[in-house]
Amino acid sequence: MLLYAIVILSIFGLVSPIYYLLLNGKIRNETAFLITWVTTPMFLIYTFYINIGYYSIVFTALMTHVLGIFFSIKKKRIIWSGIYHFISLIIIYIFSYFIL
Repeated sequence: MLLYAIVILSIFGLVSPIYYLLLNGKIRNETAFLITWVTTPMFLIYTFYINIGYYSIVFTALMTHVLGIFFSIKKKRIIWSGIYHFISLIIIYIFSYFIL
């Protein structure tokens, strides 16, 4: 059941360094872009898991989303390298494994 979250976060984690190479120095408001980059996969995860009723996955995704917004504002390198998406994937997997 966690396959959807794993696929979404893995794709964003792998594509983040590529976007950094392509967009480095070309974005005016980098913080706004990074907040959007963090919010998009979490929004996809929220809408899928709320519809089928897995609220524990939604709660852990919400916690990692807040962490991602903090990283977007303070430590941009964590988002650009793709580490954030892989860390959130591991956190969601571990918490939902123990809760479900």
